[in-house]
Amino acid sequence: MIWNVLFLLLLVVLAGAAYLIYREYRRSRSRKLPAYTEALMDLLDGRKAEAYDKLKETVSVDSNNVDAYLRLADLVMERGDTARAGRIYQMLAVRRNLATNDEKKILLALAREHLRQKRINKAISVLEQVTELDPRDTDSREMLLMVYASHERWDDVKALLSDLLKAQKDRHRAALYCTEIGARIHDKEPEAAGGYFQQALQLDPKSVPALLFAGDLEYGKGNLNDAVEKWKEVLKTRPELSFMVRERLEKAFYETGRYEDLAKVYDELVGRQPDDTSLVVALARIHAKKGDTERAQAVLARLPAASQDDIAVRLLLADLRLNQGNIEETRSQLARLEDQLTRRSFRCQRCGLVIDAGFAWHCPQCGAWESFARRRAPAK
Repeated sequence: MIWNVLFLLLLVVLAGAAYLIYREYRRSRSRKLPAYTEALMDLLDGRKAEAYDKLKETVSVDSNNVDAYLRLADLVMERGDTARAGRIYQMLAVRRNLATNDEKKILLALAREHLRQKRINKAISVLEQVTELDPRDTDSREMLLMVYASHERWDDVKALLSDLLKAQKDRHRAALYCTEIGARIHDKEPEAAGGYFQQALQLDPKSVPALLFAGDLEYGKGNLNDAVEKWKEVLKTRPELSFMVRERLEKAFYETGRYEDLAKVYDELVGRQPDDTSLVVALARIHAKKGDTERAQAVLARLPAASQDDIAVRLLLADLRLNQGNIEETRSQLARLEDQLTRRSFRCQRCGLVIDAGFAWHCPQCGAWESFARRRAPAK
């Protein structure tokens, strides 16, 4: 009898312990995540208002969380309160005993704020401080290089570019630096620009901007064949970027009367990019200029039905079918209308900046490289 009682008591004790363990487990599962963690999750999901509140809560509890302050300042900046965001950056910048990585983040954010406020000398001073803080850092050097170039401090550009090329392991990115500097001095110092383009191609023989600008330089010297070879290399390397090369090639080929050669180049390219409507239209237009209307119509007929309604296709078809009246004047008017209706602009996929005046390899607003994508502007 005693043993039965003891056994029952043991069961009660074990059951009680199991309940306590289970209750603690449930509590741990339902325990709220830290505000900072929740803020990061909100940012990932695009819930910026919720993230803003949780970041404010985070810094009120933990004033040492530098990343939370920086993210909060970015959100404040997005809300248009640049003065308050600037105060946050300034407050962080005067802190002492920071980890090197945190100090670097703060200084870079402060430099961007100075640039936004057009305080160029202060931005340069801060960026130079970052380069001294971390000799291996490329982000600050990259930003400083563009600031130097924008304000034509070419001696500083030359010295910094030399250091940056040694630190930058990505040869493609390094080639972009050289090309950007060459493009900025191209008009005033074409020979020096050519040196930068050549340096870029040594770093990355397939660099599209370097090939484009090097071709432009050769064209300006009257070396049309050399220019054409550079531009054709772009077509081989990045056929989807043919829209950047076509106008250049057409101008060079037309000046030398090599219509058939250009048609062959485009015909080969269409085989690789059959869905590029603008490319097919360009090929058809070459045949039209040669007077071969039937061949031009045959080229357009290759397009799928969905592309037949494209404005450029319809305009060219109308042009081809004109057989009376003042044809040349009509063609001129149609060409102008086509240019207006199919004008393209480019949007930075990082910050959203839209530019209409040609393509850019470096975003002047956020500093991103190769971030612009083509978009069709609405008809006007």
